[in-house]
Amino acid sequence: MEPAAKGYTVINLETRYGPIIRLSPDYLRMLEDPKTDARTKEFLREKVKRAKELLEDFSKRSETLEKIVRKIIGTQQEFLEKGLIWLVPLSQKSLADEFGLHPSTISRAVAEKYIQTPQGLYPLKLLCPRGPKGLTAARIKALIVEIIKGEDKQDPLTDEKITESLVGRGADLDRRLRSRACRSHPS
Repeated sequence: MEPAAKGYTVINLETRYGPIIRLSPDYLRMLEDPKTDARTKEFLREKVKRAKELLEDFSKRSETLEKIVRKIIGTQQEFLEKGLIWLVPLSQKSLADEFGLHPSTISRAVAEKYIQTPQGLYPLKLLCPRGPKGLTAARIKALIVEIIKGEDKQDPLTDEKITESLVGRGADLDRRLRSRACRSHPS
């Protein structure tokens, strides 16, 4: 248990409270015992080798997950402090590139894992959102709601004005995304 970014602590409950896997001391003794026949020793050597590889794979998996979580915590500071709409885009592909792993490895690492945050308990993969050039879809929707709440109800904003306001607030939207963002606001 080491401190993560800005005072947060990463605790992997699986490694802390999960099952402990060890090599059987009885089999290791049999391997060293001169009375054990050659065929049995060869069988044990192979099984011990495979068990050590499995233990190493578990260890690497745990290390990879911890690196991913630390990166997510470092990237999602605003979410941790302010809430869900403050998530910033952090694709699994960008994590894979940073750690020199395949995107499917990242996907498996975050699948069906949960993280307890000051904002509540969330699926870990939720904290790796893709987003259009700087903002997540949730943040864009929240900005649209904020813009519409602030409009003059007697003279409502046009889709174009809402889009201009989004761009002014940091949304670098291409034409396809601009039309999608504008269609999704309640008129």
